[in-house]
Amino acid sequence: MKPRRLPGRDFPAYWLAASDAAAFAMVQSVLAVAVALRTRLADQVRIVARLPAADIALLFLTAAESGWGKAKAESIVSQIVDLRELDSERTGKACMIIGEALAQVPLSQWAPERHGNRADLLDALRARARQAHETMMPKQSEARKAEAEWLAAVEGRRRAEGRQA
Repeated sequence: MKPRRLPGRDFPAYWLAASDAAAFAMVQSVLAVAVALRTRLADQVRIVARLPAADIALLFLTAAESGWGKAKAESIVSQIVDLRELDSERTGKACMIIGEALAQVPLSQWAPERHGNRADLLDALRARARQAHETMMPKQSEARKAEAEWLAAVEGRRRAEGRQA
């Protein structure tokens, strides 16, 4: 039995069906990434994403197809979450989670000449997360310094009490 051919075409109809199935599977996988992203943002950052999962998937597919680079990192994050509502810790977590989700978009969706843009975009998201984390560091350093001073004072009092006894 010969494969059925489309009128005026040189390829069998099942090739078209196979490519449709592959495209559907790819969109479904990116949609699953978007659903997981929304769940992680809610669980770990305690924020509801601005966009529904379908729109996040479309955003990720557009980023891949257009070959967005580091210049679009802030735009992607701000479209998904409202950064004005977040403190430094939560901003860092959100950027890291969004970057991890974007990294799960199949590499085949990025044109080979745009793989560098993808790497730059992911690096920019990681850098944004690091920047938010570093903003918190002085507060943590001050708290550790105050704790160390308090422990030294307590230890000094213990020694002084031990000499008096």
